[in-house]
Amino acid sequence: HVRTMRTATRTVSIAVLLALAAAHTHSAPGVRLRPARRVAHTRMLVEYGPEIHPEQLYAFGAVTGMTAVGYQIWEKVLVPQKRLELSRSKRGGEVKQLLDEIQDAPSERALERWFFSDWLEARNGTQ
Repeated sequence: HVRTMRTATRTVSIAVLLALAAAHTHSAPGVRLRPARRVAHTRMLVEYGPEIHPEQLYAFGAVTGMTAVGYQIWEKVLVPQKRLELSRSKRGGEVKQLLDEIQDAPSERALERWFFSDWLEARNGTQ
């Protein structure tokens, strides 16, 4: 009795699986089946187009504009101002004192002498 039940269960299971497989491979009349990959690939190629939202353009423009303004301020205001301060300091400020100390003690401060060699030569007029 148990053996007959197992055989019947297997037979029903196989029949159900075969019916599902048959239903999966056959479709209703008039319906064409296409591979899913092909449909998805075709849609992507046909429907895709690059897009950019106006908010992104505004943000890009704002960042670019702020960068350009910052560069102009740095180039036209800050650099000339700091160059003027440095030239004044080289003539009679802290930088002049530092250059005097380095020039008077060349063996002790060889690395600093090498680093400031252009300025030291310009002071001596040997450029």
